[in-house]
Amino acid sequence: MLPFLSDGPFFGNDTNDGLYWLVNILHQERAAFHNAAGNYTGTNTGLNSTGKYQVFRNVKAFGARGDGFNDDTAAINRAISSGSRCAPGVCQSSTISPAIAYFPSGTHLGSSPVIDNYYTQIIGNPNDLPVIKAASNFSGSGGFMSDLTFNGGQNAAFFGNQQFTVRDFTISNAINAIDVAWDWVLFLKMSYSPMSAVQSKVLAIQPSSSAPVLVDQGRLKLELKAIRILQTGRLLYQEPFQLSPGLRHCLTMTSIMNVPSRSTPICRLINFLARGQLEPKVILQDLFIRAASIGRIVFLDAGVYKIRLTLHVPMESRIGGEAYPVVMSSGSFFANMDSPQPVVQVGQRREEGCVEWSDTIVSTQGAQPGAVAIQWNLLSSGNPSGMWDVHVRIGGFAGSRLQLADCPITPDVATPPAPVKKSCIGAHTSMHVATGVRGLYLETVWLWTADYGLDDANSTRTSIYAGRGLIMQADSDI
Repeated sequence: MLPFLSDGPFFGNDTNDGLYWLVNILHQERAAFHNAAGNYTGTNTGLNSTGKYQVFRNVKAFGARGDGFNDDTAAINRAISSGSRCAPGVCQSSTISPAIAYFPSGTHLGSSPVIDNYYTQIIGNPNDLPVIKAASNFSGSGGFMSDLTFNGGQNAAFFGNQQFTVRDFTISNAINAIDVAWDWVLFLKMSYSPMSAVQSKVLAIQPSSSAPVLVDQGRLKLELKAIRILQTGRLLYQEPFQLSPGLRHCLTMTSIMNVPSRSTPICRLINFLARGQLEPKVILQDLFIRAASIGRIVFLDAGVYKIRLTLHVPMESRIGGEAYPVVMSSGSFFANMDSPQPVVQVGQRREEGCVEWSDTIVSTQGAQPGAVAIQWNLLSSGNPSGMWDVHVRIGGFAGSRLQLADCPITPDVATPPAPVKKSCIGAHTSMHVATGVRGLYLETVWLWTADYGLDDANSTRTSIYAGRGLIMQADSDI
C-alpha cells in the first residue's frame, strides 16, 4: 500500500486555529542534512540521526500570547531561532535548517524587532490574518513579502537586500511608506494613504541604492511626487514613480493556502522519510496522478526527495511545500548532455489545463549534464497557471555533491582552453518554457547555479556549471 493520505488532513495534537489546515496537520519534521549541532557532517549522506529537529514552529508553543497586551517578542524570536539555526551576525547562509514560523490569529505585541533567520518562512493564518503590533516603547525587513497591512509609524517597512518583490501591501498613516537602504531590483504593488497631503515621501531611496523601481500603476493614492532620494535629511533628487506598462495583473495564490482544515482536500506522503537517500519517484508520481485525478492538493513535507526518472506534473495539479522541500535528480538518466531530460515536467507537449505550484526547490545531485530542472509545457487558456516561490538550485548545498570540496575554483587555470570539470556540470538547463505555452504567471522564481557554497562559513567561491539558465520559447502571455 502506498504511504499517502488522500481523504483529508492528517490531524495531530496542535491547537485548532481558525480551521487552517497547515497548523492542524501532524508535521513529520524532517530536515534531511541537519544534525544536532547545526553543522553539516561533511559527508554526502549526512543525515539527522536524532530526528528531533523541528521544522514547523507555532509561536504560541514558544510562549506567545497573541492577546495584544503581553509582549510576544522573546517568544517569537525563540520560535524562529531554536534548534541550531542560521542567525544573522553568526551565519551567512545555510541549507540544512529550514523552518516555518507560524503566527496564529490574534495581535502579537512587539517591543523590539523580530529577528528572522536564514531559510525561514514566516506564515500567518490566511483565513484570519494575525497582527504584529509595535509597542509604544518599540526600538528598531526579507526578499518577498505579500498581503501585509501597516498602520502608522515613521517607516512602515525598511528594505536592504539584492531583490525585493512586494505585493499587496496596504500602508496608511505612515510618514514614509517604504525606506530602501540598498537594493538591485524593487517591484512594488501597494496601496498607500499618507497621513496628510504634505507628507509625500512614499518611497525614500538612499544614495547607495541604484535600484530600478517598478510600481504597479493604479494603486497609489497620492497626488504629489512619490520618489525622494535623501541624504542626511536633504533632498538630492526627486522624480515620479516609473510605471511599468507591461504589468497586466498579479495572480495571488489562494487555492492552496486559503482553505479550512475540516474541508482541506490534501494528499501527502505519510511515514515516509524524505532524507535524500530513497528513490521515491514512483511513489511521488502515483501521489501526483492520484491527487490531480480527484481534485486534491499535493502537500510535500519538508525534506529531500531524490528521484532517478522524470517526475511528471499532470494538468489540474495543485502543489505546495513545507519549508521548501527539495526534489533532487540523481543518476544516469540525466547524464547525457546530448539527450536532455526534465527533472520535473509540467504537462505534456500542447496539453491544456491549469497547474498551481508553490514553495518547492528543484535541484540536482552530482554530475547531471542532461538535466533540465523544470520543463513547462502546459497551455492555460482559461484560468492561468502559476509558480510562486519555486526555485532551481544547482549545487552549493548540503547533499548536492557539488560543493567546495567537489568543485573548487581554479583561478590559475583558464577554462578554456582547459576543459570544464565534468563532475561539476550540474545541469543542462535550469528552466525551459516550451513553444506554445501561454497563460503562465511566475512570481519570485529564482534560477541559481551556485557560485559559492551556501554552507561554507566563508562563502568560498566554487566552479559549478549549467549549460543554460532560462529558455523562454512561449508564444505569449507569460
